[in-house]
Amino acid sequence: MLKEHTSGPHFETGSENFGTHWLLKETDEPENIKPYICRECSFCTDNEMELNKHMKSRHKGRKVYSCELCIYTASNSGNLNYHVLSKHTGERPYKCDYCEHRARSSSYLKIHVRSKHTGEKPYKCNYCEFGTAHPNVLKTHIAAKHTGDKRYKCPQCDYCALHSGNLNYHISSKHSEEKPFKCQFCSYTAGHSSNLKLHMESKHLAEKPHKCPHCVYTTAHPGNFKVHIAANHSDDKRFKCKACDYSTAQAGNLKSHMLCNHANERPFKCELCPAEFIQPGRLKAHITSRHTEFKPYACELCDYKCAQQPALTRHMKRKHPTAVINKPKPVVSQPN
Repeated sequence: MLKEHTSGPHFETGSENFGTHWLLKETDEPENIKPYICRECSFCTDNEMELNKHMKSRHKGRKVYSCELCIYTASNSGNLNYHVLSKHTGERPYKCDYCEHRARSSSYLKIHVRSKHTGEKPYKCNYCEFGTAHPNVLKTHIAAKHTGDKRYKCPQCDYCALHSGNLNYHISSKHSEEKPFKCQFCSYTAGHSSNLKLHMESKHLAEKPHKCPHCVYTTAHPGNFKVHIAANHSDDKRFKCKACDYSTAQAGNLKSHMLCNHANERPFKCELCPAEFIQPGRLKAHITSRHTEFKPYACELCDYKCAQQPALTRHMKRKHPTAVINKPKPVVSQPN
């Protein structure tokens, strides 16, 4: 079918923050990516025809890869393979060993496994501590943070971007008061639909049919359920702490354990007591639980109330170990 062929598709992310915006859809492809990449320069786009126009105007005379099923042409075989899979065949022959996810290529499957299950980030930046699961993300990071020509400059702060789309996202996220995406359950608003989706999943996702037989954990996603069982109720705990006897089934859990228990620096300090924390989220949880009366999580079996879901989970394990109930939702939504 293809006139030229190499291994799986190549893409880059359009996110300014790789740690928080590298999210996988129910399909193979991560959100906010630009999968069509020019190999002659740093241009990338999410539209295949835009890449065609770019190649014709900027790189005339270069080798062209043509699709036999339509008029599409590409600058490299990777983009042509991506086009054929996404536009013509729709095949997903690569199945994840951890969940029900299927991918169009071995490359996408590796990214899914690293992002969702193992936490592996083999591609490391030579200029800083940044790591990623995909080489093209590292390439974009280096260009954006260290070596690239950041021609798109924010008029309101020092932020610069390689691509106009990144600048537009930055301005709407950081400087715009317009937040058209509104939560139907609480007062939360967002500048982007992806942020609202994250809020809905974390705060208001109601139906969670997959219930753990060993604890109170429930989830809407079968893949997350398998990961939970492997991480919390499996004897296969291959990731071992070198400083103590802690072990876990997931690399991400070991990393969190190291940060919380064996890191010396605790830069996030509580202004109301001497407590210090490694992560800002833990400081926020501390303030909510120790210094406010906000306790939205209530036990269904007794009068116990608390500010954080993990505290209620611990209470259930200690006081009601035989009970299997739905993962409790807060009585009221937590203030933003």
